[in-house]
Amino acid sequence: GGGGRGGGAAGGGGLRSAKSARTMALEGSGESGDWAIQALRAQLGERVAFYFAFNAFYTSWLAPLVVLMVVYYLVFRIAHWPSYARGLSLLGWAVVAVWAPLLMKFWRRREAALEHMWGIRGVPPSETPNPDAKYVVMLKDRRTGETERRYDPLGNRGRIAWLMLPFILINLAVIVVGIGPFTQWYVFGRMSPLCECCEWHQAQGGPVANVSATGVVTMLVEPTAPLPAECAYLLPHIYTQAAPTMCDYFVNCFSSRASTVGTDRWVYILIQGIILGLVLDVVQFEAFSAFTVWLTRSEHWPTLSDFESRLVRKQFLFCWVNMYFWFLAVAFAYVPFGATIQTWLTANGFAWFVPEYGWQEGNLNIDEAFVTPLVVTQSINLALETLVPFCCLRAARRQQK
Repeated sequence: GGGGRGGGAAGGGGLRSAKSARTMALEGSGESGDWAIQALRAQLGERVAFYFAFNAFYTSWLAPLVVLMVVYYLVFRIAHWPSYARGLSLLGWAVVAVWAPLLMKFWRRREAALEHMWGIRGVPPSETPNPDAKYVVMLKDRRTGETERRYDPLGNRGRIAWLMLPFILINLAVIVVGIGPFTQWYVFGRMSPLCECCEWHQAQGGPVANVSATGVVTMLVEPTAPLPAECAYLLPHIYTQAAPTMCDYFVNCFSSRASTVGTDRWVYILIQGIILGLVLDVVQFEAFSAFTVWLTRSEHWPTLSDFESRLVRKQFLFCWVNMYFWFLAVAFAYVPFGATIQTWLTANGFAWFVPEYGWQEGNLNIDEAFVTPLVVTQSINLALETLVPFCCLRAARRQQK
């Protein structure tokens, strides 16, 4: 028994010695903190290793920024909204003008260190031929008989370049029609009245007062019951408008005015965010990804690196605008011109899509409008890009066994 234990200790010491020797070797080569990157490089090559190295580097820089922004939100958002909004604009500028350039500068140093460590500094990347590219063989020199490949024999690159502007305009039209209603739906859910207020107004049967341009209130009829105190924020519209035709809970009215976590209005907006995320990350993203791949393949680039660089440009041009259209619409259309948009919708036959008492100034804040849809869409994206492939892979391996 003692010999067995001694052998186990010796074995453990041997493992520790081997591990220590490997660690010392890595430290001598400057690789002690890169064991995962080294393993990826050994198994999958430099390209994959660089990809994960950048993700790890980006995350390490992002973590302090996340902590700073969370602390800033908790301190200033609750304490004083004007100071929070002004400071947020300065922080946004600092992220773009200071944090991002420093990130790229230090990443170049990190990239150069990895290239030096792997002995590929200054070595041009290997060019892998594009197997889908079509070409014709042309005679380059009659005297020597030297030939060359001329890719894109049908001249698709020029045609696609000329058609990019019409493609972009068509894409914008599709996004306005397909994603624009989600913005108005959010406004509808955020500004629909309390059911108590809606039912009070419905019980009156019609307008109960007139309000002059100077703000003088003239009662037309005596209300059947006093206006609930919780409904004062709807004045004067709840006095002057016609009574609503319906007050259906969770359809056009709610029991909570706020959209804080756990309220019925928050659940309603959460459902909106889930549907928006599915449309953006599944329908829209996959459709335009397939479209940009088809466009780039039609250009017949000679190498895979050429193909991928052109593909990334097209996907950024289409998918980035499409993914963030909802947020851009909220920030630059609805926040400054929300009342005008509601008036236009009412005048053009879309009154059913407008909140019962119209636009409410100060009820829509950009940070609140972004949080739930952004978290939901990114959660769906994370699930689709990681959890779903992982589960499919495990299911496939089980079937093989």
